[in-house]
Amino acid sequence: MNLTRQFSALLSMNLRAAPQRLGLVFTIVIGVACAVGVLVSMLAMGAGSSREECGMCVPIESF
Repeated sequence: MNLTRQFSALLSMNLRAAPQRLGLVFTIVIGVACAVGVLVSMLAMGAGSSREECGMCVPIESF
């Protein structure tokens, strides 16, 4: 059995069983979405503070 057939068999088996574990699936999806949101906001704050340190920020733009 090659890798793509194994992957597709595993994926289809897990997707067929997803309705039985709906709470677990929603918990994982919401948790990953929150983690991505936190990481993106930290990246944005880092980019903003970097711009401020380099003097590339115009005071009018900060509002």
